[in-house]
Amino acid sequence: MLLSTDGDVLTNAHVVAGAVTIRVTLFGETEARLADVRGVDEQADLAVVRLRDTGDLAGRPVTLGSSEEIQVGDAVVAVGNAVALPGGPTVTQGIVSAKDRTIDVGGIQLSGLLQTDAAINTGNSGGPLVNADGEVIGINTVVIQRSGGAAVQNIGFAIAIDTVKPLLDRLRSGAPAAPQGFLGVSTVTLTPEIRERFSLAPEAGAIIIDVVPGSPAALAGLERNDVVTRLGDEEIATNADLTDAVRSHAPGESVEVEFSRDRESRTTTVELGTRPAGG
Repeated sequence: MLLSTDGDVLTNAHVVAGAVTIRVTLFGETEARLADVRGVDEQADLAVVRLRDTGDLAGRPVTLGSSEEIQVGDAVVAVGNAVALPGGPTVTQGIVSAKDRTIDVGGIQLSGLLQTDAAINTGNSGGPLVNADGEVIGINTVVIQRSGGAAVQNIGFAIAIDTVKPLLDRLRSGAPAAPQGFLGVSTVTLTPEIRERFSLAPEAGAIIIDVVPGSPAALAGLERNDVVTRLGDEEIATNADLTDAVRSHAPGESVEVEFSRDRESRTTTVELGTRPAGG
């Protein structure tokens, strides 16, 4: 996905991982252009590569839209090189099925994702998810698969473009990603349905569905079904809020966590750790 006439191309980190030579074929061209990695953020699964040949790029960069403004049910189009079929990119149409999804991929937690039923397959990674105005509102990144590799139909995910924009300057400059804190929990946003079903007290928060053994969260006494409502100075209303709050702190920082358990508000202090390699 071409960002600028400078030749910057946005893709997924997992697309360029381990690459020795990178070649980019632009739409309408048959000859690939060589490119070099500018910046990578593995935790966000994002990378920017820069074309060596920047000739004839006028009018070709994409237009970035707003994923915040998109609504569930809005029409979208996914573009990518699905299963490396010859003859050009694949275009599929669908809708935004959900927003603010969180999934674990290869030990990395991606949050704030857009879910779509537009077909996304191997090879679509790094391609744009586009709204009805032709604006990029997401970066196609993963499709859920069953054990054995069979894809679950109509459940694909894209990184919301509004979470990408704050990272672009750093990725394009080649500056390394700052170390991010690690809490060691998997969470989902507390919805009215979950709140009612489990008779939970908070109106909003991130409910813990799993705690990594030996993690900072486990050492601080956080447990499954606790609802986190604040971390440090940040109020937590959604799962994405918690992810962003944790990532805003460096490893080794101690932060106070407010949470609800058994309908009682409690606090604990967590010393954030470093995310394990590959996780």
